[in-house]
Amino acid sequence: MRRIGVMMRAGFTVRGLLVVLPLLAVLPAVGGALLPGYGRPDWDGGPLTCRVLRGDFVQEVVAKGSIESAENVEVGCDISISGFYRTTILELVKEGTHVEPGDFLARLDSAPLEELRAKQRILCFTSEASLTQAERAYEMAKAARTQYLEGTYPQQKELLDAAVIVADEKHRRAEEYFEHSERLYELGYIRLRELEASEFSVRKSLIELDLARTKLHGLEKYTRRKVEMDLKCDVITRRARLEAARYNHQVNLERLALLEEQIKKCLITAPEAGQVVYAHLHHHGHSHMVEEGAQLYRNRVIIRLPDPKRMQVKATVREDRIALVEKGMPVSVELEAFPGVELTGKVERVDEFPEPVSYYGSRVKVFETIIALDDCDVDLRPGLSAKVRIRVEELPSQLLVPVQAVLEHEGKDYCLTFDAGRLEAHEVGVGSNDGRYVVIREGLEEGRRVVLGTAAYRKKVNLPGANDRET
Repeated sequence: MRRIGVMMRAGFTVRGLLVVLPLLAVLPAVGGALLPGYGRPDWDGGPLTCRVLRGDFVQEVVAKGSIESAENVEVGCDISISGFYRTTILELVKEGTHVEPGDFLARLDSAPLEELRAKQRILCFTSEASLTQAERAYEMAKAARTQYLEGTYPQQKELLDAAVIVADEKHRRAEEYFEHSERLYELGYIRLRELEASEFSVRKSLIELDLARTKLHGLEKYTRRKVEMDLKCDVITRRARLEAARYNHQVNLERLALLEEQIKKCLITAPEAGQVVYAHLHHHGHSHMVEEGAQLYRNRVIIRLPDPKRMQVKATVREDRIALVEKGMPVSVELEAFPGVELTGKVERVDEFPEPVSYYGSRVKVFETIIALDDCDVDLRPGLSAKVRIRVEELPSQLLVPVQAVLEHEGKDYCLTFDAGRLEAHEVGVGSNDGRYVVIREGLEEGRRVVLGTAAYRKKVNLPGANDRET
């Protein structure tokens, strides 16, 4: 049984060789047919070589992108009020629908706003009651001041004036009676005690007169001014409280009106004519899809109405190629939706800073690049995948060799030739390269064969400085 197994494996190996050997014999011929200028020389054992060809050198930066409108009318959650943070999409117009101004686009859940409106109405009723009380208190303060100045004070002054007049008259009569009593006492008609009583009446009336005058003076100079100032301050205070209550009520009414307006905005209509495109949001490794039942934060765009007459391509260029791209460079665009159709345009804008790198996505940095498209007859739609070729350099009739045919050594460039079984290095001046071909400015002539894969022959050829280092 073991011999049979060995024989089977051996037979399998022989059959494999019978299949592979003819393929190996055909490969050089196929390679020569597919890759012009490539091949081996006539002698055996030589390295793979290619010819120095002359042709047009075209360097392009290839990037992927998508079609979008250069001008979009963005429609979203235009609700912006304190206390509101997010709501739910209840109803949406179908994506791709052509709408006219005023047509229905979406309906949002207004329940959070209606709850805020109910609370605000309570605040409005409370502030209205406070305003009414403040108005009444202010009017009463003004009335109290007027009543004192025009009623209480004049009455008090008249009473005190009358008291002064009465006291003055009483004092005058007391003096006259005292003078009469003195004459009667001198004539012996009254006793000394009666004269002293008359004198006491004079002093008493004088005291009463001074007291009445003092009260009148105190009323006019102190009491009136104090009471008037107190009443004036009370009027000012009540007026300030009234203004505060009026302002507070006005603010509450304005907020209530704003809430009413925001509730109306939960029904979203088209501001202009266009075709509906959902504004899905992709960031931080996840997506916020625009769909019925999705949570929607305020100020978030949910629908775009692109202008189909002004379309562009938004592409992303890798950071290792972005330095080659400049504004105004010609661009050719291929669309997956229209195979064989090539659009033209030019670079409109190149962002100075890279796009944010997702934590869960690729760490390769890319730069957003906008391509303005020329007029075309293709029915372009936003979101179509596009492949752009940005022509960064075009040099006609240049000597070209593959990048594998150039060897860099001590800051200089060399190409190797293989003549009569001997490798020889030729210093060359190189120009631009696109990662596949290098422009040869000097050092080689057209049609000359050069070695490919020069890095493998670095130690087999004499290069300037190499012998010095070995010694």
